[in-house]
Amino acid sequence: MEGRGQVIILVLIVCLFVFPFITGCIGERGHTGVAGPAGPNGTPGSGGGAMNQTPNMTANMTAGPQGIQGIQGLQGIQGVPGATGATGSTGATGATGAPGPDNDPWYLWVNGTRAMTGIFNAGGFNLSNLLNPVANQDAATKSYVDTAVAGAGTGNTSQFYFLNGTRFAKSINITEITPPTNPTSPKTLQIFGDFIPATAFTVLKMIDDTGMVREFLRDNVFAGEAGEDNIDKMNAVYDCGSESNVPLFCRADANSMTTLPAVGITIENTTATGDFGRIMIAGLLEDVDTSAWNEGNILYVSDSVAGAITNVKPIVPALSQEVGVVLVKDATAGKIQVLTKSVTGNEFGTINNFTIVGNLNMNGNNITQVKTIVAGSDVVNKSWVEARQLCGATYAT
Repeated sequence: MEGRGQVIILVLIVCLFVFPFITGCIGERGHTGVAGPAGPNGTPGSGGGAMNQTPNMTANMTAGPQGIQGIQGLQGIQGVPGATGATGSTGATGATGAPGPDNDPWYLWVNGTRAMTGIFNAGGFNLSNLLNPVANQDAATKSYVDTAVAGAGTGNTSQFYFLNGTRFAKSINITEITPPTNPTSPKTLQIFGDFIPATAFTVLKMIDDTGMVREFLRDNVFAGEAGEDNIDKMNAVYDCGSESNVPLFCRADANSMTTLPAVGITIENTTATGDFGRIMIAGLLEDVDTSAWNEGNILYVSDSVAGAITNVKPIVPALSQEVGVVLVKDATAGKIQVLTKSVTGNEFGTINNFTIVGNLNMNGNNITQVKTIVAGSDVVNKSWVEARQLCGATYAT
């Protein structure tokens, strides 16, 4: 025991003093010792939140601010359309509705007993198998029209003229008929052929909706507006202005050129200013009272009654204007040939070599510029008389 202890002591001495200077072989690694306690938490990194470490090493960290969102990516291309599905089968046809009642106004009876209440629109189709017309308002077939227009000269285009493809008759035949009654429609005329009584001549006439009959190429009538009240039929009138481009007419008076010349004779009465009336400028005024005159009397504008006509020619200082001649004397069927002439009695200028066949009434006016007398019947002037008085001479005729 003692010797073993000495050996151990020796080994220790050698290890303490000799081994520090001599490196021996490294021995085998010993077993890992028991782990020591965990050290303290480190300092948190920059930008990060505080970190608390639990004993089981789980870290709780506070989140930082959210970063900027990136740009949206490009849209992808559209996919190829899918194939069209198969067409379904057609449904069954529904049942036909029941016929409407006979009194339904939308139905047109084939027996023709129900009249149309509006325009029949054929929709661009023809109406076929139509009978030729009988009454004036019956529809006509093409054949009927062609025959009626062509007449005896069917196919002879020389009887027609054409304008833009439309055919017009060059002439028509108008036979004598009894003068028709007034047209039933306002503002219309009826043209007819009428014979001249006791002659073999036929003339073309027309009748308007007021019943007035006029003969073509004979009667010249125009319409005007009354410029004053109570203008009677068969009054001589003059143009006294215009209203909305319509001439005004007033009663003529032979006492002044302001109420002359007369433009014609009225053929109807007008009651109030503004009424429309007709004036015959030239033509045959019929069915008027001419019993106060004789056939062949010349009629003048009156100088005593405004608008009146007279067979007495006005004398100076009144003016004179002829307006017509009496053709037929009668209280109801009289006729006047209307033809207005120029006004006389207001002439001025030089008059050469005329003879007075009656008394000359100067009406208080002078005759001036009298020439020195030559013959004993000449009119003398004032100077010639005074010269003879101063000399005490006399003049022998």
